[in-house]
Amino acid sequence: MKKVLFAFEQPGGGYEKFREDVNNKSDELNELELNDKKVSFLELPYDREAYESAYFGMNKRSDVIIRTIDKFINDDSNDLLIIKGEHEDYFDEEECVIKKISELFPRIEKEVLFFNPSDVDLLYERMQETDWYKNLGDKKYKYSYHWLTFAVEYMRKKVFECKDYGYEAHEVDTTNGYKIVDNQEKVLK
Repeated sequence: MKKVLFAFEQPGGGYEKFREDVNNKSDELNELELNDKKVSFLELPYDREAYESAYFGMNKRSDVIIRTIDKFINDDSNDLLIIKGEHEDYFDEEECVIKKISELFPRIEKEVLFFNPSDVDLLYERMQETDWYKNLGDKKYKYSYHWLTFAVEYMRKKVFECKDYGYEAHEVDTTNGYKIVDNQEKVLK
């Protein structure tokens, strides 16, 4: 059966390594049961203007994702579509692509993974090593350790809320490999 998997992280959470490991069929992925899948990826630029030039005038991320899933369902070359998730995929109620996918494609499997090392200090260290962070310039002060701890808790909450739309949802500890930890008890109420 076809499956769509959203992969969420805070900067430095482990998605880049995950993508590399999926492409290389790494044994580290055994717990996630992905090595026997034929996989394709959808990674969209964060910049809305880039959508318009790269995706024929579509300026909504949700439109591009839905169009891609529609093509994926009718293409036998892959079993799994991994989408690099962004906060707007669940944050914007009007354009909530998580909800739209559930309504438009009820018969495909849907899953959300939240990549997050169990140690916030490690995540903060990794975040500071990302190109995203390095390119912030004088705006780095906005992305403090305190901001990161709040952002992790908020994303964890939103990821587990995806269950309301028929998704499997899991937190994956990326401290050393991939371990499903499902820290739902840590979710903000």
